[in-house]
Amino acid sequence: LQYKDIIQRDGIWCINFIEDCPGIKRLKTEDSQRIVPIHSILIKMGFLDYVHRKSRVNPTDFIFKKTCLTSTGNLSTHMTRKFFWFLEDIGVRDESTGRYDFHSFRKNANITMEKCGMIRSYIDKIIGWQSRGSEGERSYSNYTIKQLLEQLELLHYDCLKNEFKEWKKIEVT
Repeated sequence: LQYKDIIQRDGIWCINFIEDCPGIKRLKTEDSQRIVPIHSILIKMGFLDYVHRKSRVNPTDFIFKKTCLTSTGNLSTHMTRKFFWFLEDIGVRDESTGRYDFHSFRKNANITMEKCGMIRSYIDKIIGWQSRGSEGERSYSNYTIKQLLEQLELLHYDCLKNEFKEWKKIEVT
């Protein structure tokens, strides 16, 4: 994720998940390429302020700094370690195991989205999964950013701190 991937669409701040840095930024499926609105809690926690402050230097820099590629050409090992500490700081963990890990975030988001009544096809679009709905739902679910944000705002993490000023902790150096 690069600073330039934080964009505005229709006046709404979003993350643009796109594979535009060959060999480094990889998406698993076609459905993984998407634009997702940023939840208001992340904005309140200072994420945009952090991004704007850091992007002035170089918009093509990575938000979560890379150190080196692994032997398999993967950057995620270092990122996962830092993200683990970040999740611990903000209180997000896998409800079933009590552990903090990179995959807990997406798994818990999916479970929580279902519990709070979000529509399945919106969840799939936000998370980047192929829709599990009917053929019609999969073919004709082109949601606006505003519609995605309205659904996303149904998601609540009461455990999150409203203010998080230590975004630099998640930079891999």
